[in-house]
Amino acid sequence: MLIIATNGAASGKAGGFVSSHGRAGAQFRAQVINRQPRSASQQQARALTGSLAPAWRALTNAQRQGWSQLAPSVTRTDALGQDQPPSGYALFVSCNRNLLSIGGAATIAAPPTPPAFPALINFTAAALYTAPPPENFLSAFALAWTPAALSPFAGVIRASAALSPTRGNVRPSDLRIIASLNPLPAGSVTVSDSWLSVWGAPPPTGTVTFSLNLVDPASGFASPAVRATAPINAALPNPYIPGTILIEINETPIAVLSDQVIEFNENPQAGG
Repeated sequence: MLIIATNGAASGKAGGFVSSHGRAGAQFRAQVINRQPRSASQQQARALTGSLAPAWRALTNAQRQGWSQLAPSVTRTDALGQDQPPSGYALFVSCNRNLLSIGGAATIAAPPTPPAFPALINFTAAALYTAPPPENFLSAFALAWTPAALSPFAGVIRASAALSPTRGNVRPSDLRIIASLNPLPAGSVTVSDSWLSVWGAPPPTGTVTFSLNLVDPASGFASPAVRATAPINAALPNPYIPGTILIEINETPIAVLSDQVIEFNENPQAGG
């Protein structure tokens, strides 16, 4: 809610309201504290981008002009699906951030020549389980692509959390880097711990979206992303490990029961 005051200008914060001055005069708005998520992957991405700002300032004028002249030949798709060329600075950051993501160390100062990426004909994802139903505990995801041989390109794999299968729109911001492979192996890869380290234990059902970008190790340019989805239909592992139960009466041990789990109404509640 916006309130426009008529009794003079004001500024500052008071009682959960923020006052400012606009075209219509003094304005009062409810104070909103911005959400600032700080996951490990987000902090890493911000650190990579922040490290490149001083590198851009260290370039010569001729080098910055070279990046600015190269930028109009590159297109990026915005949130509305429209192709927009990046600025020279944005292109410099993008290429060098891609190189850092795949393990490169040196910053490219001179604008490079964009490579010709091969077309990814097929990209698939499938959930792998430790045992057949009903004990089908999720163990990993198998990703595959064709053509299999994509040397000398590296690959950056991103993934979403396990989302509802009814969710129709998975945005790029919903994806996190789970693997940077340099060089990209031929044809397929299996990911497990890297996905768990970013998103944690999955629910028994859901759909995970994966994306794959090729990255040129010489220039830092990345290909458009291709996507694949993997539905999950897994059982929740029993967190209660059978153990030993000591039975006492008046603090006197009378029995020891091994390999036991306490249950109520056939539902495990605690291990030994």
